[in-house]
Amino acid sequence: MTRNPVERALMARGVDSALARRLREEKWTLAKLQLQRPEKLLELGLSESVVPKILGKGRPPIPLDVLIKTLYDNRWVCCVCRDAERPVIVHHIKSWAESRDHSPANLAVLCSIHHGEAHSTHALELTLTADRLKADKAVWEQDVSRLDPLAIFKATPANELPVVVLQSPQGFRNCRTRRSGCYEAPGISSGSSQWGL
Repeated sequence: MTRNPVERALMARGVDSALARRLREEKWTLAKLQLQRPEKLLELGLSESVVPKILGKGRPPIPLDVLIKTLYDNRWVCCVCRDAERPVIVHHIKSWAESRDHSPANLAVLCSIHHGEAHSTHALELTLTADRLKADKAVWEQDVSRLDPLAIFKATPANELPVVVLQSPQGFRNCRTRRSGCYEAPGISSGSSQWGL
């Protein structure tokens, strides 16, 4: 996740992550952007829906702590397609105009493609409805919370894993939690008083 305050400020106002990064790299700050005419902001690639938010005329920005929590809980990945290569946008499941709700429960991380789908209606196709977004978000956040400890575990070298000493009929055994087998702890025999067991 970016620690850059310019990128975070732009994303809080609805700018996708790739455009926020590009604008920062081009030395744009929120303050500089707010001094521009709407036409210039459109030339820079900002959408018509984002321009008023940059100029302070639209909805208030998503509070930074809520933005960070939402992005972190979703690992900066779209909850629909889970494609880590796509830029993301934090989307209001129930629109801000209706809900006035910036809570994490009302926010979903979407790629630009699925963000477009969330704002579109199709006569013959299944659209990305609020109910579907809530369901996809819930499944993705549950998967993330389950997979994070596994990823950390797999990324930890075996010699840094905690050692579990088990007592068995054959004596004390030293088991690295990733290894399926155990090996005897050197210098430790069953009933050893140095363990206080």
